[in-house]
Amino acid sequence: MKHQAVTHVEGEIFTHKELWRCAEIQLDAARTAERGRFYFDMAAMLMAFFAYEAYLNFLGEILAPKQWGREREFFREPPYQGFEGKAQFIHEQLGLVVNKGNRPHQTVQQLLTLRDTLAHGKPDRFEKVVQHGREVEVPLFGHGRLENQVSAECSERALADIRQVIEALHELARTRLDPNDDRTGWLRGPALAGPFGYSSGHTKAVP
Repeated sequence: MKHQAVTHVEGEIFTHKELWRCAEIQLDAARTAERGRFYFDMAAMLMAFFAYEAYLNFLGEILAPKQWGREREFFREPPYQGFEGKAQFIHEQLGLVVNKGNRPHQTVQQLLTLRDTLAHGKPDRFEKVVQHGREVEVPLFGHGRLENQVSAECSERALADIRQVIEALHELARTRLDPNDDRTGWLRGPALAGPFGYSSGHTKAVP
């Protein structure tokens, strides 16, 4: 009869790092794409925003475990409703005042608009009047919301600004917490580099 064993495994995957890596890969693909760059740029921008959302959850569990323990309830009502409420709550916890009208936080707002546009997925109806010379043929497409929100320039800016926002929050959180606090362990390195997670296990024999 073969001996049997049971292994208990536990760990954590840092979703924000996986999403960020996805954003970087999409942007790399966009830069070298012979065709369809628009779609790689759109994916890179969306993944960058998702990485920021995931980072807020990562940081929230460290800074305010009580609130994040009842996340759905706490962030259901104003003044901390939804994504913007979470961001506001984190900023308040760190004593940070942001200007949403200037980069990099202006970019966050633009990506939020893109996320909402794609998440709701409604038909994009447009109407436009273009004044032009008689010899010029006006393109009939390219006037929708997405064309105004996605471009090579926008995707480059998105990743640069989201990285800046996340790393600034990471650094500020590290300086605000007691260095002897176990919660600061994953704040000591860069927010978006390093291990994607950790895991451990122990095995015991069973009859």
